[in-house]
Amino acid sequence: MLIGVGIVCFVDVVLVWRMVMKSKLKLFIWTDFEPNYSGGLAFAIAKDEADAKKLIREEHGFEIRDWGTLEIRSLCYRFAQSVGGGA
Repeated sequence: MLIGVGIVCFVDVVLVWRMVMKSKLKLFIWTDFEPNYSGGLAFAIAKDEADAKKLIREEHGFEIRDWGTLEIRSLCYRFAQSVGGGA
């Protein structure tokens, strides 16, 4: 039974991966993002920069003061990034 479950999960992962590859989605990351005079980080998975900004505006609820620095990552390879900070 566990073998069947493992195969189904693997097939699901493969199907999701194919959907991501066909859709050409990218990860858009804004560092030094300042929506309201305080620094932050914003990110969206979208087709292009305009779509990513639209998604963030909808999620945030009002106009963004300063978008900061944009970095665009393809979703077809592994990567990691960390953010440190605080007062």
